[in-house]
Amino acid sequence: MYTYVFRLAACGLIIVSSGAFYSHEAALFYWSMDNFLLCRRRVYAKIYTMNTKSKLLELLEAGRGKSLSGESIASALGITRAAVWKAVVALKRDGYNVSGVQNRGYTLTDGNNILSAEAIYPHLLIPSVKERIRVFPSLASTNKTAKELSANGDETSVIVADTQTDGHGRLGRPFYSPPGTGLYISFILSPSALELPLVNSVTIYAAGAVCRAIKTVCGVECGIKWVNDVFFNGKKICGILTEAVSDLETGSIERIILGIGINISTANFPDNINSVAGAIYSAPETLSAPIDVGAVRNRLAAELINIFCGAYPEFTFNAALDLYRERMLLLGKTVIISKAGTEFTAEVRGIDKIGRLVVLKPDGSTENLSSGEIIIR
Repeated sequence: MYTYVFRLAACGLIIVSSGAFYSHEAALFYWSMDNFLLCRRRVYAKIYTMNTKSKLLELLEAGRGKSLSGESIASALGITRAAVWKAVVALKRDGYNVSGVQNRGYTLTDGNNILSAEAIYPHLLIPSVKERIRVFPSLASTNKTAKELSANGDETSVIVADTQTDGHGRLGRPFYSPPGTGLYISFILSPSALELPLVNSVTIYAAGAVCRAIKTVCGVECGIKWVNDVFFNGKKICGILTEAVSDLETGSIERIILGIGINISTANFPDNINSVAGAIYSAPETLSAPIDVGAVRNRLAAELINIFCGAYPEFTFNAALDLYRERMLLLGKTVIISKAGTEFTAEVRGIDKIGRLVVLKPDGSTENLSSGEIIIR
């Protein structure tokens, strides 16, 4: 038998001669000439089916709740009606509620509680951002994945996960991240593109961005506990974790990893946080109108992406700072400040122009804190 070498460019696969099949992208495949064409057809068919399903889902998400005829879908995607039907079947198998009515077409109905890039796309204000979004059903941590990608040269990706198995916040504290109820998203950001007074001011900007996005999508106003906790109805619904990726030689910060976790309909929190943790829709059954949690999760992801990818040039750091001040909790309250292993009592007076907490100490002196934690007892 002769040895043949073929490269299947669409997949980055190399097929060499005969032998065993080793299933890994960009690896060497050993296959006989007799089976090469069959293998190629199967690979192309799989890619074609996946692309068709993804494009159909994007089309249905853009027209969510509306009927699209099989003919119009086939025309828009450049495929046959039979291919449309096969893609619909594949979407249903994945858990999407797609209804089909004769002479009316296909409809993506409410209740599809699935995070997907295709469901985020219709709400993006900058279409080119689509290429940067990566959605996963489960990750250990979106920040961890973002840091791994950043280490390999990625400078712009947005990482979204339905659930985290090892989510964490400041000081390594666990962040409860069950599936189907929250939004867990991380951004790889360039410090130079943020136009912030200090690199660590990104947390202030992020808190303002979260409040703006939740107001836009959910219609509710949240409060902020310095520096990175967002509250609603007296309970924490969002945590923000900012991490830096530095150059070991120069010590300069090359990229910022910004992680945001939002409890949208999360319930049944672990006992150790049950008294302080909450969700935007903590009791959806009591609302006057049903909430489509899946739609909210995807829209909220898109709105945060719009903010951090520059779709709102008017939402500068100063604009976020003003919003932060408006929503700031504990203003004028006496609290305990924990800093560098010590604790002291102080009155919260506000935040300065670069996001530092301004406190008044019992001796009458003021201090502007760039780090530390407010403790409420």
